[in-house]
Amino acid sequence: MADCRISPYVATFEPVKDKRGEYSDIVATLELRYIVGGEPKAEGFKFVGTLPITDVSVADAAGKSMRWDKDAMRETRLSWKFDPPLENSAAGVIARFRIKGALIGNRDSNRFDASWVSNFRVPVSDVTYRFVFPEGFEPGKVKLSGQMAEKHTLPDGRSCAEVKLAGPGSSGFAVSFTPGLVVRRAQEQTCSGRSFGAGSGGKPVHPFWIATVLVAVGALFVKGCQWCLKNPDSCKSSGSSYSSSDSGSSSSSSCSSCSSCSSCGGCGG
Repeated sequence: MADCRISPYVATFEPVKDKRGEYSDIVATLELRYIVGGEPKAEGFKFVGTLPITDVSVADAAGKSMRWDKDAMRETRLSWKFDPPLENSAAGVIARFRIKGALIGNRDSNRFDASWVSNFRVPVSDVTYRFVFPEGFEPGKVKLSGQMAEKHTLPDGRSCAEVKLAGPGSSGFAVSFTPGLVVRRAQEQTCSGRSFGAGSGGKPVHPFWIATVLVAVGALFVKGCQWCLKNPDSCKSSGSSYSSSDSGSSSSSSCSSCSSCSSCGGCGG
């Protein structure tokens, strides 16, 4: 196994306009410098939360594009290939992507959460978390992870707030500020990453279909009970076998078809 660590690590977040012209999306830029010894390291990866992401690009420190993959699990997993694999060397990676509908709140205040940003399975040091505001917008109060933050002005005139840490921390990154840029409710997520929150366009299920499904399920249950009464020995054996296999498949699926940092320990590295 490769001896790997990351230093420095810079995560920058910038609100950008969506198709409706509202600042609801966030462009995330993750800059990581890998330092690898021991066995060669062929790829790196990072889980990046449950909200939909688009416009993905991954490049090395010189701006040369790298091969990458995106896997939809409980959280979205981004991975990238080192070509050739890193061996007793260091290399930079810049991963950039748009997070859809990530900025939420009202006219008084907005909030963005990235709890995933600090999750890694390899040692990480020299960390900077940065939030950059749109051109022409001057925030009032700004809090980073619940603490009052100092505002800075970038060379291009935009305001930003940032925090520097020795390590990635344990609570991720969150920013809240006044006044708000958008009026938007938080999205609800499913394992596949589809959104069913406000503005998703989902249609309610008609009560007729709900009743139909319930009747069908009830009929199957009754037939099963009747069969068990006629075949008690077979039913008992079948039930025991089913319980065992169901338990095993449930445990497996939690880490394969719907893997995430929180359920399987694979966070980034």
